[in-house]
Amino acid sequence: MSTSERADDLSAAWAAWADMLETRLTALADGEQVVVVAAGAARKSVARPKFLFGLIPARYVDCAPTITLIRREDHLHGSLTGSESFGGPLPMSPQEDAALKALSWRDPGSGFERTWLRYWPDDVALAPWPASANLASCADVVARTFHEVYAVGSPEEVLS
Repeated sequence: MSTSERADDLSAAWAAWADMLETRLTALADGEQVVVVAAGAARKSVARPKFLFGLIPARYVDCAPTITLIRREDHLHGSLTGSESFGGPLPMSPQEDAALKALSWRDPGSGFERTWLRYWPDDVALAPWPASANLASCADVVARTFHEVYAVGSPEEVLS
């Protein structure tokens, strides 16, 4: 997907960033990964709850939305920092959970996973790696996740 096609829906800066991510994903070898962190959207998360009737206070740490993209043969496996609503470390509102579902992220349900999941392609790979439509879709979803769900204003706030 070209920058001009993405610019219709995303700002020019985010569209350019998505193009850069797509280029990085194209170069991934089997088993390699790209980790993208929205440091500008970090939130306080409970690392240790209070105990002894509050005599020992809770301890909080900063937790930033993080997406890990791993190439597995002809697929790309994406995982996103989990929501507190299903046992993950990241505090999120119900609206943010719903927005992630609208972007096709899957919550892990009742399993042991504590992260949002996404696969490109969703089904059997119909073309060998790299399938440009899948990579473009992945880059677009990652950019939209940070920009629309977590309200990261600029790609400069994202580390990769």
